[in-house]
Amino acid sequence: MSGRGNWAILGLAKDSLETFQSSLEHRPLMAAVSQLGASASTRHIKVYAVGINPFSLPRLDDQHALDVESEQELARYAAFEPEARANATLPDDILNSESYAFGASHFELHDTLPLVWSLGCLEPMERSKRCRLGQRTAFVCGR
Repeated sequence: MSGRGNWAILGLAKDSLETFQSSLEHRPLMAAVSQLGASASTRHIKVYAVGINPFSLPRLDDQHALDVESEQELARYAAFEPEARANATLPDDILNSESYAFGASHFELHDTLPLVWSLGCLEPMERSKRCRLGQRTAFVCGR
């Protein structure tokens, strides 16, 4: 998988659901793993990076550009190991940017389907529970 607009399906163990949901609410972490963070890492650290945007906003990172200094700061933060990231902060202009999404509601495909997120499935499931939206595939997770 490479290039913008490609989608990947991922699965999470059922017992990691709470951690996954809390990660979606963590603004600095979501900035680091967003397409905005991946683009900044590629430009400023010269590493291949993959980031996420909501299913409904595949070009979210293009809508509100950061200045060069903020991009460099985000790239450095995204490159930190998780332990180092826990002790670091991001400037307000990055945290308050509208160029990345955070929170489960930004990644839900529909508000009546709280366990269907654009980033994939939360537990193993049968193929029959797949739904197709345009050219992208979303997976529904049972409770």
